[in-house]
Amino acid sequence: MQKITNVLFTLAFTVGCFGQWLMLVLFQSIYPLRLEDSLPGFTIFLVGNKMLFLIIPIPFLLFSLFLVLKKTPTTEINLLYCGILAVVFSLLFFLVVAAVWLPWVPMIKNAISS
Repeated sequence: MQKITNVLFTLAFTVGCFGQWLMLVLFQSIYPLRLEDSLPGFTIFLVGNKMLFLIIPIPFLLFSLFLVLKKTPTTEINLLYCGILAVVFSLLFFLVVAAVWLPWVPMIKNAISS
């Protein structure tokens, strides 16, 4: 049961990273990077390096494969692994959400002040 849990958490993490990559691709099609003057630097950096979101799950997939091939992973290793996956995914998720929402902040500020 612990091996299946590791595999499912890793697959969910991989799908989540793919979804974040897809969100950045869609964002780039809405706001082309040729309009660099209107986009914040953090957004340009994240959209420019969006391929990292397809590379980040590879070490986790390899570690999950290692845990599946190992005879019996302990409960502590499972909890530590799932906790690390959750922390890394939430950090990546909030970074992508911040990068996507940053270009909207001046428009919202102008709408409120007028």
